[in-house]
Amino acid sequence: MKNFLTLPSLALLFVLQLAAQSMPFELVYGADGSQEVGTAALQMPDGHVYMLGNIQSDTTTGQDVLLVKVSPTGAVVWAKSYDNGQSEFAYDFIQEDDKFIIAGESNVVNGFDKNAFVLKVDFDGNSLGFNVLGEPTKSEQFQSIAQTDLGYIACGFITSDTGVGNDIFLYHFGDLLFDSWDRVLGVPVNDIGMAVAQLPNGNYAICGDRRVDSVTYNAFVMVLNNRGDILHETVIQSPFNGGSKNLTITDDGHILVVGEMATSTSPAFDVFWTKLTPQAEVLWTTYVPSTDASDAGFDLCQVNSGSFVITGYSFNETAANTDIVAISVDSLGEEVERKYFGGPGLDIAYDVKPSLSGGLLITGKTAKPSHNDAILIHDFLSLATGTETIVPPVEELSVYPNPMRQTAVLNLPETWHGGTWQLVDNSGKLVLQGIVSQSLTLDGLPSGVYFLSVNKAGKKGVGRLVVL
Repeated sequence: MKNFLTLPSLALLFVLQLAAQSMPFELVYGADGSQEVGTAALQMPDGHVYMLGNIQSDTTTGQDVLLVKVSPTGAVVWAKSYDNGQSEFAYDFIQEDDKFIIAGESNVVNGFDKNAFVLKVDFDGNSLGFNVLGEPTKSEQFQSIAQTDLGYIACGFITSDTGVGNDIFLYHFGDLLFDSWDRVLGVPVNDIGMAVAQLPNGNYAICGDRRVDSVTYNAFVMVLNNRGDILHETVIQSPFNGGSKNLTITDDGHILVVGEMATSTSPAFDVFWTKLTPQAEVLWTTYVPSTDASDAGFDLCQVNSGSFVITGYSFNETAANTDIVAISVDSLGEEVERKYFGGPGLDIAYDVKPSLSGGLLITGKTAKPSHNDAILIHDFLSLATGTETIVPPVEELSVYPNPMRQTAVLNLPETWHGGTWQLVDNSGKLVLQGIVSQSLTLDGLPSGVYFLSVNKAGKKGVGRLVVL
């Protein structure tokens, strides 16, 4: 006799699965002497989680794509690897209907040529297609993938035609994994695309890194139309080395970018994140204060209105170790709570997403004495509430000297350090911009009246300057 679950029984089963997953867990996946890394995770409506990553290949001297199905309580259901005859590294994936689309790079074993790839698998881990894109004389890589109204879009880099570094590589494709269009974007310096997402209006936002000089990189954001043509571009200008790692689109259509940047007080990185309009106009940029050791943000997610979580790595002073970090922040960039995860080695998280039970799913790697293991963490943080409705206060800036000569150094209070500044002329035209450090050097300005604005963590300062 067959047994049937009634609708109330199905609802009870779903509630029980979510209740089981409401408990924190840490799944460490790997074997002694083998290298494994977790790069992203996706959760299904039944509570199961799929962890993407890389595993040491058993057929080459390189890596293979790794996909692990995990129960709502953190137990491994199955694990499968995917080999295309080279060394494959998976960085990101998305889910649509009954399949996953995976993006990454495929390296020639014992060689230097990289090729970008997209891989399609079903929920049982069966491969449905593998498409490698590359030219013999160039290297290509995909770092990010997103779903669009018309298919999928992957973002990464390709060797520049000019032979100077790399350019941004965009690949828009459909269910058969073949392109409807592709774009190569950049300027005659090294440009790398790090992440892509679709805006509510149908345009695409991408973030990446651009070489400024021999030792310095800055993050940039581009907004493109649905054919890959550039509509807006902004460089997050800073005199210090840094770059972006990921972006997300908020519920109201703004762009949030997270990454790492050195500061005026230390060459070591701090976590930074910046908020931009859908036209790539910077609203604010701020640091998440940590230690003088190196810290970096690799991903961020919106948990609810006005509440965000950043993950990456940070120096844990209590453990005297660099660990995975999860930092809860509000919509103005202020920290609410942080937690550290990992062991005695170097631990890094690459991905964070909200879980169905109201917690967080964090994916990365944890170091062992002779190898790395993939790690999937389910845990909870205190979250911000309601900060989206706060109107940033405006302060009058006290700057010296004022009036000033055509070249002058302006000193601002330490409370503004790490914020963003812009200088506009009397007509409203942008003249200069950057990140606030210990002092601002203004050089070669024509005589006239200028207006200086500074933004940090939702606070705004304005001042009037006269150049003699």
